[in-house]
Amino acid sequence: MPKRSGGYRKKRRTQPPQSTEPSESEAKPPQSFVFRRGPASPEVRALLLDLRRVLLPNTALRLREGDRSDLKDLLDVAGPLGVTHFVMFRESRLGFVNVRFARTPRGPTVTFRLERFSLSSDVHRAQRRPLTLKHTDFEQAPLLILSNLDTDTPNTQLLVTMFRNLLPPLDVKNIRLEQDVKRVLLLDWNATTEELEWRHYGIRIRPQGVSRTIRRVIERRGRRAGALGAGHLHDISELADPSLAATLLTSESEAEGPSEFQFERWMPPPNPEPSAISAGVGTAVSGARKRTTGSGRSRMSAASYAPRAAVRLIEVGPRMTMRLLKIEEGLSSGTVLYRAASFSARDGAQL
Repeated sequence: MPKRSGGYRKKRRTQPPQSTEPSESEAKPPQSFVFRRGPASPEVRALLLDLRRVLLPNTALRLREGDRSDLKDLLDVAGPLGVTHFVMFRESRLGFVNVRFARTPRGPTVTFRLERFSLSSDVHRAQRRPLTLKHTDFEQAPLLILSNLDTDTPNTQLLVTMFRNLLPPLDVKNIRLEQDVKRVLLLDWNATTEELEWRHYGIRIRPQGVSRTIRRVIERRGRRAGALGAGHLHDISELADPSLAATLLTSESEAEGPSEFQFERWMPPPNPEPSAISAGVGTAVSGARKRTTGSGRSRMSAASYAPRAAVRLIEVGPRMTMRLLKIEEGLSSGTVLYRAASFSARDGAQL
């Protein structure tokens, strides 16, 4: 029994103290505000909306800002909402557009000059067979790919940190590549011109090793999904004949392009052992997860019928080419950590 001191019973702690710091799985994903400062042209407003769609679902899609919106007011709102990044557009009277990526609430801030850009609608019209993303494709953040961004110099190291923290990290243990990864955000850095290329792609996975006719039935794409004009066939095996594919398809089928790359899919054994599944051997079957139809029959996902599949990246926009101007220590203020060699007094007047 615990000893008494001064007539009072001294209680000892029997439970370990609980940590108040959130774990990696419970950490909140980064949130962002994409807005403009001051008046802007209709093209810049449309680009701003396209950029919000790229950063979904971790951004405010319907954020409304005025021509006289104060940065301090947005900071007051960003704190309770958990907003970690600002993406600010500002258009000068001469037509120059500057894009700033800032970490709230104390910086740093990376300033770019927008050299060229194309809206998502422009990219869509320029393609022969464009890809239309569904609303479910924006439920997960895009996969970030950084190209030619080495961490040898302090300025590129800060750029890598800024863009990596702009999007939530990839959960390798629980992610399902064919269900969760639907978009790709590619950032290509040109060290010679100090320009950053911004590209946004959609992912399409197509089964390989089957005829075009069978592939159309598997994918269920088109105006009449899975419908075939097979009334003149004598046997069902003629569906797999490549010579009859042109007469069976109800619409044109897109040809395979050089931008595709193929991979072999892991297929589960016919009767997997329960112990093997519990040990983690069956985790690769997530891409071939079964679904149940209304009649009670189970079917596999679209691209899971074939052991091989081809991945194609189709650009959906927007497309931007930005030139680095400077890096500031604070939020749009403070000590200049890096100034581009091409930065002139005229550029500083337009900021």
